[in-house]
Amino acid sequence: AAAGAPPRRLQPSQAGGGALTRARSANSCRADFDHQRALAAAGKLVEVEVDLHEELRHLEKAARLVMQEAEEAREKLRKAEHESHEKDKVLQEMLTAASPGDGVLQEELDQMRRELQFRLHFKARSFEAMQRLREQKQHIESMLEELRGSSTKVYEDKVKSAEQEAKSKAQNCQEFLQNEDRPKFRKLCEKRERAKELVEEIGRRQGKLTERYGFLAAVADCAQEERRPAEQQGLEAKRDELKKEVSDGEQDVNSLEQELKGIEEQLSNVVKPTRVNPKLLELGFKPLLDDDDVVCRLWWRISQTLVASRRSLIQVLAERNCGASDVVSPADFADAMQKLGVSGCTRAEVERLFVGLDPALSVAAGSPGPGSQPGIRAVDLALALPLQPRPRGPGQEEAQSAGQAVAWACRRRGTSE
Repeated sequence: AAAGAPPRRLQPSQAGGGALTRARSANSCRADFDHQRALAAAGKLVEVEVDLHEELRHLEKAARLVMQEAEEAREKLRKAEHESHEKDKVLQEMLTAASPGDGVLQEELDQMRRELQFRLHFKARSFEAMQRLREQKQHIESMLEELRGSSTKVYEDKVKSAEQEAKSKAQNCQEFLQNEDRPKFRKLCEKRERAKELVEEIGRRQGKLTERYGFLAAVADCAQEERRPAEQQGLEAKRDELKKEVSDGEQDVNSLEQELKGIEEQLSNVVKPTRVNPKLLELGFKPLLDDDDVVCRLWWRISQTLVASRRSLIQVLAERNCGASDVVSPADFADAMQKLGVSGCTRAEVERLFVGLDPALSVAAGSPGPGSQPGIRAVDLALALPLQPRPRGPGQEEAQSAGQAVAWACRRRGTSE
């Protein structure tokens, strides 16, 4: 064509063969391409399946770890519950043996003991219910395992064997009735009927015996009625004796009552009326002159201890044979407060307290003379206690040290703060 020659024309047969060849080559290329795509997709699916299997193994491993941790946590919980149950028992024993300390009322301790015992009882019942629930769960799991391990065929075989055994027993019974031993069976039935008749006869005879026993009891009652007049006479004699003893006792009681009235009259003549110091009736009166911190705190402790014990100072001093009008010395007052349980109430501090009192309240204790000690009347001391204002509170350092001391004391005694 470049040289100017005319183009070559192909024959029809040659043109058709070339198109067929090209179509075949195109189909083979397309099939190869599809095959490669299928292989690539299959490879990707295999990789995805491998990844999924690997992830499944990781998840199963994580699930086993979680289940193991859950089982360990449940085991720890069971151990903690058991230890708590044992400690609750010890606490119950301690509550039973607990006694009130200084400044603690018996009613408050009893109320606290009742509340704690109710909570401990409820907790013990919950623990027992949990134990029963766990035992039931274990029993159900064991039954499920047994049912999983066994098949229904075993139970069907057992049912069939039981049916065969029942059929064989029924057949043996029928053969026994049809056999020559039938008279023996009749004799057994007759003996059974005879035994029933004997039981009925025994019941009838027991009824007759009961009637005879009732008749004998009635006869005994009649005989006792005949003997009653003699017994009644004896009882009347005893009654007369008792009446005489009662009248003698009443006379003795009347004589004792008269003697008691005479003693009360003598006591009323001996007891003198108690006079109160008029200084205590003035407004704004303070028993302590100086604001001594130690003396004020001792005075306040004595007042609070009396309030906590629900007793008056007159009652406390009366136990030491000290009347309301008697003069109390520092020594006697210190002994009485120590017996009451006032903390830090030494004889030196009590003497310091009596020195700090208003001179209008102080009187001489004992016989007058150079050796007499300053004192105060019991009634004046009891009325002066609430007139002194409350002392100043402690500082921050003192409060912290006191709180630490209380905390350590509670830890040593095993009680809560």
